[in-house]
Amino acid sequence: YQFVFHEYGNNFMGNQCGITGWMDSEASPEHLLYRTAYAFSFGDLLAFVLKDAGKIHWGWGALWEMTPEPDQRQIVTLIRNLNAKRREYGEFLQYGRMEKPRIELTCGQYRLRVNGADRMVDSCFHSAWRSPNGAWGEIVTNYLPEAQTVHWRARQGESMCVDGEVQSEATLVIGPLDAVCIRGALHPDRRI
Repeated sequence: YQFVFHEYGNNFMGNQCGITGWMDSEASPEHLLYRTAYAFSFGDLLAFVLKDAGKIHWGWGALWEMTPEPDQRQIVTLIRNLNAKRREYGEFLQYGRMEKPRIELTCGQYRLRVNGADRMVDSCFHSAWRSPNGAWGEIVTNYLPEAQTVHWRARQGESMCVDGEVQSEATLVIGPLDAVCIRGALHPDRRI
């Protein structure tokens, strides 16, 4: 959807019907953070299911009384941070077109329990965008409550200008429950 239509209309995260039927909230307590960061990274508007007293719950269909609620402080912090980044990176996440990433990213791993089996997933999400004015941005989102160190490297044959300086790789630390944008434009010698 984002590759074709995002610049014309933003999708939304949805109400997460039945998510607790296949994602284990006890074994993977960060799975709401994971799903929220996934939606953000792909340009979706964030949406949540509220239970009694306005608390955020896992998703539609998760029983209020029988399923312990997610960590409210963590999810509210993530929502606050990502909404601020959505405004800051609006040229990409609101009006941009998703593109194939021009950087390769390495980061840590997180154990996610899905359908009774452990699945190792990256500790950060990564997506690439081109704004209406031609600028590019690579959004890297840390959904975990601990800082994450990531290393990015330009794909072979790409030369990029980042913050006025040509760079081919760098290491950065992304704060807990936050996102960064590696901004820039293609190097002037590179043709689109």
